[in-house]
This record gives sequence, C-alpha cells and structure tokens, in this order.
Amino acid sequence: MFMELLAAYRPSGGLARGSEVAIRAASTRPDSMAGLEQCLEQRLLVSLDWHSALWLPLFQFDRSDMSLRNEVQRACAELRGVMDDWELAAWFVRPQCALHHCSPLHVLDAEPELVVEAARREHFLQTI
Repeated sequence: MFMELLAAYRPSGGLARGSEVAIRAASTRPDSMAGLEQCLEQRLLVSLDWHSALWLPLFQFDRSDMSLRNEVQRACAELRGVMDDWELAAWFVRPQCALHHCSPLHVLDAEPELVVEAARREHFLQTI
C-alpha cells in the first residue's frame, strides 16, 4: 500500500520523511518544529509510519514557507476519530462521491471548503 500512496501523492509533491520536512520547515520558520509536533500529536496532518520512519505528504504544506495548510488540518480533524493514519492517507487520494468522483487531493486547491465538507460527511457516515 505504501508504494500505491507514494505514486498517488507524487503529482502533488510526493512523500517526504518527517526529518526532511522538519529540516525544510526549520530553514524557513524557526518556530515550526513545535507546531509540526503538536499537529502530529493531535493527528491534524496526514502521516504514515513505514519501515520505522515517519512519512508526510507534501501537499499539506505551503511550499513557500512550509507552513501547514489550514484546510488540510480541518479535514484531518474531521476524520481523525474515524480513520487510522493509513486510511486517512488513502482518503485524500481516492475518488469521493461527495466530490463528484474526484479525489480530495485533486479538488483541494480549487475548492478547499468542499473537501472539508466531504470529510464531515465521511465522519458522519462512519459514525452511524
């Protein structure tokens, strides 16, 4: 499954090891480590543990300063209680009915609120 996710995230910047993301973020924003750690603890980021390494899809960071994208955090907040890390990572790259059969990743830049609403719907569906 990791290889499938690696390929699916490639067009949006790919996956990077947590240590690489931390170095990139620290080079642009010295205070970024605390925020990154807090978001990981609260499961407000898409992250995967694979072969004893933490992997993060880069779509969830603003490329100019490596800040965390609010719309991704909001979608993750909706789904963290109903999905594990792998399911969450897969949700962002799989077509969703609520998004006219497009993936959240594909729709995110143009219609971020639609993605957050799709996450809310998914949360609701998984809790009934």
